[in-house]
Amino acid sequence: MQDATFLAIARADKPRGPEAKTRRNKEGTWAKKGGKSHFGYKLHIKTDIDHGLIRAVETTPANVHDSQK
Repeated sequence: MQDATFLAIARADKPRGPEAKTRRNKEGTWAKKGGKSHFGYKLHIKTDIDHGLIRAVETTPANVHDSQK
């Protein structure tokens, strides 16, 4: 069994703190699900159906489709 959950990250219009080098996370991406837009990452979890054990965990940009993992 496979499940994917969005992991939202903060998007700042202004840099945080005097040492900030970028204005936003460069690896996070936009995705749309159920009419809602999400910015950040997606957590993919593969679970053993018979025993409920987690077999694999992977984090990808939000725009990666569930079928690609």
